[in-house]
Amino acid sequence: MAIESDPNDLPDRQRPSVLERLAAAQQRLRVIRPAREGSFRAVLENGPFLRLWLAQAISQTANNMVNFALLLRVRNIVEVHDLPQANTAISLVILAFSLPSVLFGPVAGVMADRSNRRALMAIVNVLRAVAVVLFLSSGPTGMSKQSSWLTMW
Repeated sequence: MAIESDPNDLPDRQRPSVLERLAAAQQRLRVIRPAREGSFRAVLENGPFLRLWLAQAISQTANNMVNFALLLRVRNIVEVHDLPQANTAISLVILAFSLPSVLFGPVAGVMADRSNRRALMAIVNVLRAVAVVLFLSSGPTGMSKQSSWLTMW
């Protein structure tokens, strides 16, 4: 680690001017500023942010598609088995994919702040992908009216 000397300790002819010291300070900070601050285009020109934003948008879209497919599957089961409490079944499904974020969100937020976020995001997305593949590979076969979990309600 280099120790910087105080510019005031130098003789007058070697002392950098105020402008030279300001330029050196700006170069050390290396602040990247967009061409037009606050513009949407400037935000999208930031490569790492754009990749994160697109990945999050794709992930949220896929998650909502799976939730919708789950609702359609439950509706189909309700119609096929002629269950009387279809609204309760749909409500329980909505509760099933809403309640975990409410219950585990605060704890997960603390854990995310204390760990490697990049690795955590990768692990969670892989687990979500596995869950989606398992969901898509499970079929409605083998379900009879007596074995349906919806008949409990």
